[in-house]
Amino acid sequence: MSVQEIKQRIYQVVDEADDETGLEQVLNMANELLTNQSGQVATLDELTPAQRSRLDESIEQHRLGKTVSNETMKQRYRQWLTE
Repeated sequence: MSVQEIKQRIYQVVDEADDETGLEQVLNMANELLTNQSGQVATLDELTPAQRSRLDESIEQHRLGKTVSNETMKQRYRQWLTE
C-alpha cells in the first residue's frame, strides 16, 4: 500500500468515526507515534525498551497469522456496544 493509499484509508476511518473520546485517543496516539518533542519523525532508535518489545511482539504475531482484520474488529466493537 502506498503512502497516499494509507493516508486515504486513515482519512476514511476517521471520517466514519463518531466517538469523540476514541477520536481524541487516536489523535494523541498519532501525535505520539509520529512526532517527538521537536516535531521530528520518530525512529525505532527512539522507542523505549518496552515499546520496542511490544512492537517486536506485534510483528511476531503478524508473522504467525495471529491477527484480526479491521472489518472483524469493527463488527466486534459494534456487538460490544449493543450488549
